[in-house]
Amino acid sequence: MLELTGSERRYVFTGLPEEPVLSIGRNFSAPRHHPDAGEFEDARLLMGRDTDAFNRWEAGQQLSTDVLLAMIQDVQLGRSPRADSVYIDAIGGVLDRANEDHAFTALMLIPPSESELALAVTPIDPEAIHLARNALIRTIAEAHSAALTALYDSLESRAAFSPDAVSAGRRSLRNSVLRFLTASDDEAAAVGADAHYRASTNMTEMTAGLAALARMVNPRRDAAFEHFHDRFRDDPLVLDKWMGLQAMSPQRDTVQRVRSLMGHQVFSLKNPNRVRALIGAFAMGNPLRFHDRTGAGYRLVREVVQTLDAINPQTAARMVAAFEAWRRYDAERQRLMRNELEVVASGPGLSANLYEMVSKMLG
Repeated sequence: MLELTGSERRYVFTGLPEEPVLSIGRNFSAPRHHPDAGEFEDARLLMGRDTDAFNRWEAGQQLSTDVLLAMIQDVQLGRSPRADSVYIDAIGGVLDRANEDHAFTALMLIPPSESELALAVTPIDPEAIHLARNALIRTIAEAHSAALTALYDSLESRAAFSPDAVSAGRRSLRNSVLRFLTASDDEAAAVGADAHYRASTNMTEMTAGLAALARMVNPRRDAAFEHFHDRFRDDPLVLDKWMGLQAMSPQRDTVQRVRSLMGHQVFSLKNPNRVRALIGAFAMGNPLRFHDRTGAGYRLVREVVQTLDAINPQTAARMVAAFEAWRRYDAERQRLMRNELEVVASGPGLSANLYEMVSKMLG
């Protein structure tokens, strides 16, 4: 244990046959970010070999983030995004150790989310982030197709549903692998996602299949969502998932779909759960379509916030928080978001809750 008590300390280790790779903050003893923790090769080694689980995951997150930031820059410069081979190779090591801990492997496989990547990009570029992340997932899928397919098949279970940790970990990993196996979003991917959905015996696996289909333009998508709706039409809490999955689709018609779902008999602006399931999922969970360059996503959420303010001011104030980071985007998106916030601010009968949020955001 090395105790850091000053702004700078120097440690000298002797008797080592070669330069070591540092695994800093083991056992989560120092919860901080180490920006100079090592180069790609060091991170790859920690990702595959470290005996400390958190540091393995952290090395993977740092490595994948660095790779994705480079790929985002490729997109912005008009180049085809290319994933660094070091990270792709490191994922092979993760797959080799998959059966040691299924739940942990599921976490190791999935790269940082688009919202997490947005924190590292200035100005935030939702399209570039989305394209780069998808390209990375497809590259992993192509490079490790055989291993991913074998792992997916090995995780299939005919046993009755069990909520225990081991079973939950198996389901989590199988669903994570499905994301890679359907990364092409083509007809073969739709067939695979639909088969996963149809064979599912529990909600976790069903929603994973639907989430994969939600990315695609394919008749199987609409058929599966209709089937799910008809099966659970009398369970509003389950239909919350049905609405949310559609609201988080990257397809260009998502805003229109959300507007259509607002007219569904299960949806009501008077029910905060329904609002969070549909509008919240869209505004907070779909950065690509919420920040669409047309401004359609902004208008939708602004209209909902204004209507909702007279019904439930607290929920309206929470929904308008989707605009909170508006200054971190490009000039045109800033203009569009500021305009919507000003429309809200100038509206009649603004509640104290909403006024406080909007006035602080406008500054």
